[in-house]
Amino acid sequence: MTAENKSHAGERAGPTRQGSAYPPRRILVVDDDMDNRQVIQETLILSGYETDFAADGAAGWDAVQVKHYDLLITDNFMPKVTGVEMVGMLRSQNPTLPIIMATAAVPTEELKRYPWLEIDAFLIKPYSVGNMLRTVRRVLRNADCANSATKLLACPDAMDNQLQRTQEADSQLLEQPTHPPHRILVAEDDLTICRLNTDVLRQSGYHVDAAEDGAVAWDTLQRSRYDLLVTDNDMPKMSGVELLKMLRASSMTLPVIMVTGKFPQEEFNRHPWIQPDALLLKPFSFEDLLGTVREVLQKTNGARGTFAATPDLQTEWCGDGWRD
Repeated sequence: MTAENKSHAGERAGPTRQGSAYPPRRILVVDDDMDNRQVIQETLILSGYETDFAADGAAGWDAVQVKHYDLLITDNFMPKVTGVEMVGMLRSQNPTLPIIMATAAVPTEELKRYPWLEIDAFLIKPYSVGNMLRTVRRVLRNADCANSATKLLACPDAMDNQLQRTQEADSQLLEQPTHPPHRILVAEDDLTICRLNTDVLRQSGYHVDAAEDGAVAWDTLQRSRYDLLVTDNDMPKMSGVELLKMLRASSMTLPVIMVTGKFPQEEFNRHPWIQPDALLLKPFSFEDLLGTVREVLQKTNGARGTFAATPDLQTEWCGDGWRD
């Protein structure tokens, strides 16, 4: 591998979730669209997967020559080597590697000509992060079942128990909607993390709005009623700690979850009355986020805040402003 293409092939996307009883699954993401690749990487990392990336099919092919992966997620239309061409080369060496093709159009004609390519699943762009995570889990689960088929077939009850446990775990990721849905405000200046968290919460049945920093969040809280605030700490204009001070000093009894890379212990030692109801240290998984949200809402009995409500506000900050 030359120095020129080594910078693109199999580069680490970031930290992985720690503390799992098993080594994290390693996933290679191949996509020439940097923004799309970043969203996929952030989603997988926050969900506890170890993730590498490649910027095109040629770099992806280099990556699989030097490292073992449990799953490949690849676009199709890429420069140098397309997704179909890369899979064709890969299948000659590794016929069992699970593959998800994330593309705007399924290459039906090519797959008819080369049925041995055996793509395990397709994600049609644009797709939600929830749909991607469900597809990743399903493909990895099917691969596990295939790898342990002999043991499971020898004991059919083991297959039933394994599938039941997996289905129960999956059902916990996306909750049943509440009626009426709890309203959550997410204050986060990192656009990617903001989109991921709001998407997962919305798919779990919550009504979610987003604010780009503490100042925007505080202004939003004056105009609409919420049941929960999920806020970062290190944000421009107004930090999460400053937002908590203003919130606690007002008549609002809103529960707060603080998500941050470093817990501001000194601030809370000096001002113990601003303590959040729960803390999530980055990086965290979507299961951690949903579990903490459930716990805090249950602890407060789903009590609605006593704020003046405006007409239904369903907006999302997208970097260049608010979008309905």
